[in-house]
Amino acid sequence: MLFTLILVALIVSLIVVVIALRIYTIGLVKELAIMESRIDQKISLIANKPSR
Repeated sequence: MLFTLILVALIVSLIVVVIALRIYTIGLVKELAIMESRIDQKISLIANKPSR
């Protein structure tokens, strides 16, 4: 009885960790994408200044 409870608890905690990691990585990817677009905008602004 106790063994099965521990096993269920482990499985549930593993699932929770996996979901949390997925949400975290998706958040990181979105943040990186936003940062990259901002950096690209800055670079394009700097690159476009001398041509004007």
